[in-house]
Amino acid sequence: ALQAVDVLTKAGVNVEVKVRNWAKLRDFNAFLSVSSGSSQAPIFLEAFYEGCDTDVAPAVLVGKGITFDAGGVCLRTCEQMKHMRGDMSGAATVVAAIRAISNLQIPVNVRALIPLCENMPGAGAYKPGDIIKSRNGKTIMVQDTSYEGRLILADALSYSIMYNPKFIVDIGTLTREIAEVLGSSAAGVFTNSDSLYDMMRIASIHTGDRVWRLPLWDYYSEDV
Repeated sequence: ALQAVDVLTKAGVNVEVKVRNWAKLRDFNAFLSVSSGSSQAPIFLEAFYEGCDTDVAPAVLVGKGITFDAGGVCLRTCEQMKHMRGDMSGAATVVAAIRAISNLQIPVNVRALIPLCENMPGAGAYKPGDIIKSRNGKTIMVQDTSYEGRLILADALSYSIMYNPKFIVDIGTLTREIAEVLGSSAAGVFTNSDSLYDMMRIASIHTGDRVWRLPLWDYYSEDV
């Protein structure tokens, strides 16, 4: 969190650091549940860049920031844990994106929402079978504590709506199944916006960071 604040403030990006009590007062219960097994306090970073009139709706970027993922009480293997400091890659990507936008002085408004915490198996850790009421009032039954990313993103995404954004992009290292499908050749994308995906696809051609769209058919609605 400190490094992200340092990087962003040096780039002229405004950053607000939210602590546990702030999150508790705003019913970030899913986010706080994930952090409950760690002695490290959760932090919610909110960064904003204003490159045009403040009346213009912002783009919102949300990054998964699990700074270490032991799997919670559904403990990962030692081999798996070797890579779990990288479980904050989504957050790092969002930090890099808004820093670049600020450095280039692009005429857009951007909000970055970055939930940061560890997923550890401490005495207060959440458990399989727990029912968590997320920020938007929906309840979540935990089946596997090693799938924590969607919990912290759920509260952040719910919070993002208050800014009436032009669009929302969330980035995270969520499932190994994407890697099994696409390998390391591309990032999987789920979106309900054809125009936004077209922009991502064209940008990916120029940068070499390929993206591949995956289906969000009505067939999946009940499961989602």
